[in-house]
Amino acid sequence: MENRRLKVNVGRTINIGNFESFRVDVGLEADIDDRTPFNEAYAELFSEVSKQLMVASETAKGKREEGRGLESRYRGR
Repeated sequence: MENRRLKVNVGRTINIGNFESFRVDVGLEADIDDRTPFNEAYAELFSEVSKQLMVASETAKGKREEGRGLESRYRGR
C-alpha cells in the first residue's frame, strides 16, 4: 500500500473599486492511500477548499467595508 499526496489550491481576485483589487488564495493537502479513488478524494478536498475560500473572501470583504481594508495598509508606500 502506498500513500499519495493530493494538493488543491484555489484563489479569487476581488475588485474593490477605484482600479484596485486583492487576491485570496487557499490551499489544502491530504495524504490518500491507494484504495481511495483519486476523483473521490479530489472532489472532497476541492469542496472543502472552496468553502474555505468563500469564508476568507467574505472576511476580507467585511474588513474592507469596516474601513480596515487591505489596500489601506499599503497606501503611502
